[in-house]
Order: sequence, then C-alpha cells, then structure tokens
Amino acid sequence: MGLSQTQLGEILGTTQNTVWRWENDRITPDDDTKLKLAQILNVSVAYLMGENDSLTPKGENSIDKMLSELSQIDPDLVARFRSTGENWSRFSDEEKVALIDGLNFVLGRSVSSRLKLIGKDKRI
Repeated sequence: MGLSQTQLGEILGTTQNTVWRWENDRITPDDDTKLKLAQILNVSVAYLMGENDSLTPKGENSIDKMLSELSQIDPDLVARFRSTGENWSRFSDEEKVALIDGLNFVLGRSVSSRLKLIGKDKRI
C-alpha cells in the first residue's frame, strides 16, 4: 500500500511511534484498531496478527462482503455488529467468538484458533 508509519498513524488517529511499536511487537493494538488496520490494509485480521499466511486478492476478503454473506446465516448478529459501528468492545467474548466463527465458516477457514479470543490477552 505504500503508507509510511506517520501516514498510517494519522489515518488511525495515533502516532508514528505507536505504529512502530506495533510493527516491532512492542505492543498489540486493541481489537477495534486491529479491525481498522485490516480494513485499511485490505487483509484479514488473522493475517495481520500472523495467524494466517494467506493473503487474498483485494476485495475478496472485505468486511462488508463477509458480513453480507454472514447475514444469510445470522442476520441478527450482523445487524448488531453494524449498529455498534464495528466497535468490538461492545460484544461479549461469546459474541466475538460467534462472529469470528461465522466469518470463518463463510470463508471456509479453520476455527481452531478461536480459543485465543477468550484467553487472557483477548487477541483477535
């Protein structure tokens, strides 16, 4: 994408130093920031966090596309997700797991790493 750390920080409302610390594993972004980063960089959160080495072509893995497909399975969950402004902190751990499971199901991905969602660090 060609963004500098400073540019990415400006887009996300943070500093270049914070972006550097993410890139160098000094700190981990919160759940909302992970989702925003994934959207900006057009990758999955799993790829961003190093849980999946597969990069999908641009647009193939968009959040809107996944949510659209997931709405056929669980429209209430998708409606609640959209109504929160995609703010992960408003979801319970169980709801986060259910949403990720649904997205993984739609994408045909393994959900074996979902237990990390309810661990101490609550990473996505």
